[in-house]
Amino acid sequence: MFKVTTEHNGDAITLRLEGTLADEWVEEMLRCWQQLKATRRQPTRIDLSGVTWASSEGRELLASMYRSGAELVADDVLMKAIVEEIVARY
Repeated sequence: MFKVTTEHNGDAITLRLEGTLADEWVEEMLRCWQQLKATRRQPTRIDLSGVTWASSEGRELLASMYRSGAELVADDVLMKAIVEEIVARY
């Protein structure tokens, strides 16, 4: 299961992700991201505190989002390590 909640915080948008970012959910998140980027120019924060795991495809999507200017935020050990790896790579 996967859930995306959008929050508008003044001049920024936060996408709060919950669940496992893998398989068909990566494609769904990509569609959501593309739609957001096509319609909004606000700074975007990706809250990964509810993500329990990300596949290699999910990690590549997160890296693409980061390269597009999104801020990746995590609070558990696994997701923090993934975010640190993405930030160090790009």
